[in-house]
Amino acid sequence: MSNNEKQKWILCDNCRKIFSIFVNQIFPHESIYCPYCNFLASILETSRQTIYHFTDPRNLSSIRKYGLLSWQILIRQKIEHYPASNNLSRELDAHHGLQNYVRLCLKRSHPMAGLAFHEHRISGIVWLEVNIIVTSWRSTLFSSDNAASTRAHIDSNRSTAFDSNSLQAEVLVEGSVKPKWLIFPPQ
Repeated sequence: MSNNEKQKWILCDNCRKIFSIFVNQIFPHESIYCPYCNFLASILETSRQTIYHFTDPRNLSSIRKYGLLSWQILIRQKIEHYPASNNLSRELDAHHGLQNYVRLCLKRSHPMAGLAFHEHRISGIVWLEVNIIVTSWRSTLFSSDNAASTRAHIDSNRSTAFDSNSLQAEVLVEGSVKPKWLIFPPQ
């Protein structure tokens, strides 16, 4: 093989078996070429992280049907929902151009969940696990704090949220998160 030819490495059988779930999620329609299988090993390591979305239990049937939708889409499509956010939060989102983003948190101890319940905006708290793959989508943003806060730094760098010390660091996914990327609690 000449130096000008690109060598393609085919994923070995062991890696294909071990990482098949991740390969299918990330590259559902592509042939995979992997020089040393390190790439897929890094995906496995990353996949151990979990991100969350909290919601009112009354929203579960809608989420099972449509997935997680930004509040802008929910309103535009007139989908009945019980928001955990308040009017001020939505106004701040709109001011910052974040009304079409689904909010995800890094910890189940996100203080806004308790506040929303305490203020009776939601009737209970249900935690959905969200596949970490959403953090690799080009339009996903990362916030060092609650994105509506003046303290928040928002950009496309994953470490902005994941290296933050704030309990309110967030992942912001544009538009929606399909049900296939969610783990629902047992019914």
